[in-house]
Amino acid sequence: MKIAVTGATGFIGQHVVAEMEQRSLSPILMCQPSVEIPASVLKHSIVLMDLREPPVNTFNMSGGEQLRDYLPVTEVARYLVHLAMTNKNNGIVNICSGKPVSVRKLVENWIKENGWTIALNLGYYPYPDYEPMAFWGCADKLSIVIEGTALR
Repeated sequence: MKIAVTGATGFIGQHVVAEMEQRSLSPILMCQPSVEIPASVLKHSIVLMDLREPPVNTFNMSGGEQLRDYLPVTEVARYLVHLAMTNKNNGIVNICSGKPVSVRKLVENWIKENGWTIALNLGYYPYPDYEPMAFWGCADKLSIVIEGTALR
């Protein structure tokens, strides 16, 4: 099985690669040419691609009061790889927490946790009229599938 991971040295990519390594899988990694590639991933096939945008110091967003469903990337990576490796047709499974979080709170936490100096420009974008202000996933099926197979 061949699996390509884009942004393999980024936050999400590193977690996906680590989870795949725990399962003895060897992904193809897609990285930016200017990024330092950690020694831990040099054993994998690496493709260099420059997809970056210029850095910014202001983040334009809506008012941020929308409620959405977010999971830490480590959990998403673990669930994705686990579901892919079950060799069982589970149908459609929502990978979600089942708990609402405001977009503004989520972004503010990311800025604080990472020590970023980026400023939020709240209200720059209007709230979209094509989606509800509040929606989040139902994690019931995910819980059933994970409980039915050993999550490693």
